[in-house]
Amino acid sequence: MAFSDFGKNRKYYHSLTVQVVCNTEQKILSVVAKFRGSSHDSYILAQSALAQQFTEGKYSEGWLLGDAGYACKSWLLIPLAVPRTAAEVRYPEEHVRTRSVIKRTFVS
Repeated sequence: MAFSDFGKNRKYYHSLTVQVVCNTEQKILSVVAKFRGSSHDSYILAQSALAQQFTEGKYSEGWLLGDAGYACKSWLLIPLAVPRTAAEVRYPEEHVRTRSVIKRTFVS
């Protein structure tokens, strides 16, 4: 891939957007590193084999966690916009704690 194939990102420099998915033990399960830096995360996920596999029910015993930039799906959990019940108030705390695993994967 040539440097000119990279897209300019929101900060106006050339880059790639990389999607990495790991499990709760920090084992990397999927990497997609072929989209321009200007590509939205949800677009990359929609184009990935992983999304197709989840949609087809290959991972019926698991879910992906995403931020608010994604649309909620039966297999993709995102933060609640307006929590109302006690359980819904606890959900964002657990969601953030669980999503932090991916950040620790790159620091470890």
